[in-house]
Amino acid sequence: MADELDADSILIILSISLWVGAGSPKYSHLRTLSVIKKYAAFIEAANYTLSADDLINNFGTKPSDAPLYIEKMGGLEVMISNIFAVVDSEAYLPHPRNDGIVLPLFIALTAMTTIAIVLRMWSRYKVAGSIQSFDYITCAAFVSHPSGMLKHVART
Repeated sequence: MADELDADSILIILSISLWVGAGSPKYSHLRTLSVIKKYAAFIEAANYTLSADDLINNFGTKPSDAPLYIEKMGGLEVMISNIFAVVDSEAYLPHPRNDGIVLPLFIALTAMTTIAIVLRMWSRYKVAGSIQSFDYITCAAFVSHPSGMLKHVART
């Protein structure tokens, strides 16, 4: 299926994804394709129209960024047609549709980081004779990091 999209089409889709993702801070917790679908639903509900005020009020785009956003997307008409084209070509997009790799990768990298932190503490104790305050800060940062990552993994 992925071979039905040429390189130029994929580049356009990636560009749209970049601008929609960056221009929609209200939906930063969603995947970019979900945000593009929200745009399509909004445009359809608004009788296939979209304005800078709509971007600001409904998607969280900064007022100073909205005109640039529209310009970079090729103008409102091109922006609207491209958004619907991305939604229509979802089945052909060459990306994995499962997140099965996220949790094992998280576990592997956390284990490697744990080993590195433990070795650092051991070497600081052996070489310097004591563990200092910045070492404790490193440990605190490491301990607080996985809880935030687990929340993210659970959301996806």
